[in-house]
Amino acid sequence: MVLVLLPMFRTLRLLRMLALIRMLNRSMAGALAERISVYVAVTAALTVFVGALTVLDAEQQAPGANITEFGDALWWSVVTVTTVGYGDYYPVTTEGRLVAVGLMLIGIALVGVLTAAVASWFIRNANLSESAASAKKQPEPGPELEESRVEGAAPQGGGPAKAG
Repeated sequence: MVLVLLPMFRTLRLLRMLALIRMLNRSMAGALAERISVYVAVTAALTVFVGALTVLDAEQQAPGANITEFGDALWWSVVTVTTVGYGDYYPVTTEGRLVAVGLMLIGIALVGVLTAAVASWFIRNANLSESAASAKKQPEPGPELEESRVEGAAPQGGGPAKAG
């Protein structure tokens, strides 16, 4: 009985990844966008793996199925989540097709998150270079600049300065 249940618990090894994610979170003192990118990458990898296991379970014994080995299931899962979809492997069961829809939606979301992260990086670098350029254009007040401000300053009343 234990040998029958043992393969089901192999997927629980993935819980070790939580410890790795916790370590990455502690070691990363970076920006929020960087942390989100790490979370998205780990989630995508886990989703691809779980999707491959799920579609293999659904398709392995189905008549006419072409996803019958884990390597084929993993390849199909990666191709589906990256929205490439070669068509060399495809699910034939309803369960497998539902997994496909989920992986497609996750793939589209992944592309959106990656696009947003790249756009955010470009905007942040553009703002940094713009602020650095404007800081270089403004001279720091020196003694001669301070004297010219004092000599040409108008009195508090707003009228012209009187000599003498």
